[in-house]
Amino acid sequence: MAETYGLTWPGKKDALALAHTPPKGHLSTPNGRLDTVERSLGDVFIEGENLEVLKLLTPEYADAVKLIYVDPPYNTGNDPVYGDDYRDSSWLSMIYPRLVRARDLLTPDGLIAVSIDDHELHHLVTVMNEVFGEKNFITILNWRKRGTGGQVAKNAIINQVEYVVCFARDAAQLRLVGLPNENHGTARWRDFRKAGGQWQRRYRPKQFFPLWVLPDGSVSLTESPGAIAVHPTDATGEEGFWENGVPTTAERIDAGELRGRIIRGRWKIEQLEVAKQTTNAGNYLEIPSTRGTERLKALLGSVVLENPKPVELIHYLLHISDLRDGDVVLDFFAGSGTTGDAVLSWRAETGRDVSYVLVTSDHPVAAGTGAALAGFSTVAEIGLARVRAAADDVEALPPRTLKLVAD
Repeated sequence: MAETYGLTWPGKKDALALAHTPPKGHLSTPNGRLDTVERSLGDVFIEGENLEVLKLLTPEYADAVKLIYVDPPYNTGNDPVYGDDYRDSSWLSMIYPRLVRARDLLTPDGLIAVSIDDHELHHLVTVMNEVFGEKNFITILNWRKRGTGGQVAKNAIINQVEYVVCFARDAAQLRLVGLPNENHGTARWRDFRKAGGQWQRRYRPKQFFPLWVLPDGSVSLTESPGAIAVHPTDATGEEGFWENGVPTTAERIDAGELRGRIIRGRWKIEQLEVAKQTTNAGNYLEIPSTRGTERLKALLGSVVLENPKPVELIHYLLHISDLRDGDVVLDFFAGSGTTGDAVLSWRAETGRDVSYVLVTSDHPVAAGTGAALAGFSTVAEIGLARVRAAADDVEALPPRTLKLVAD
């Protein structure tokens, strides 16, 4: 029998089979049964068991969702509102069929991002490798959500970081972009000699050549009367190299992007650098988790949940996903509605016509929690109240509301 590498657990076959069984139930609006969830509905909020809802969304949304973000239970057993006390095998059986259905909804150039902490990170990456393929792994975002202040933790280690595991439907077609650059258009002059890292001549010998500078600071690749030869050397005379080779340097001279200037008694070549519209996106984010609580309190008037995700975390994903008019964002563990809130504010900021589909459960909130004391009885009530308030905040229409009803 051939040996293979992979992840298996009791119930895996049943979990996969469950992904392909017909949906149990139908979706209903306040006006009655809805046979097709058309994308023309715009923003949609759906209450019901998310696997069954995903099946019902498939006819209309297959290959149509540009970005999926989900924040599933972390399997810690510590959430009094949602409940997340799974054994590892049952957690895998829960997440596996939902990821299978989610893959079918993504556009060919779509991205899925799944929040998790260190309890199930290794299992999540392995099962996503199976569902989406290892070649479609993009990155794991490291989100630093808090500092090390407060009471001394168990074993004196504070849990500061959570993760967002990112896979593409097809990495070859995925297009990601940088983050908005607040300094876009700002111009500055900086040294044309390569600095930092391996800057010595031996690493790029073809980029070591003289540039000729006239007294007025104009630069040329050819010698002329009165011009001074300037080489890419440091203050000690050690030879380095220019940022560009000869052909690109010639183009930059013609474009007026290079100049000579005397600095501390010696000629230096400087290059004009204009800040681009975007900056590179990294996989390390510092966003205090308290911002999520503050935002939810601002919209609903009280702290109904302890640790909702901050809108800024979702904004990061929206920015890098290069969303265009008509694109759809899906969250099928929508909880308090952070993703809907984020799409609404991002849409207002960018002017792009992007819609969201939120799916959340009617799981009852526990007695005595902030949610219960605020008058909420289910998780869905919290999420719907939040996105309605967020829509009011940006003068947008509230979402269409649908509900899963048993046949």
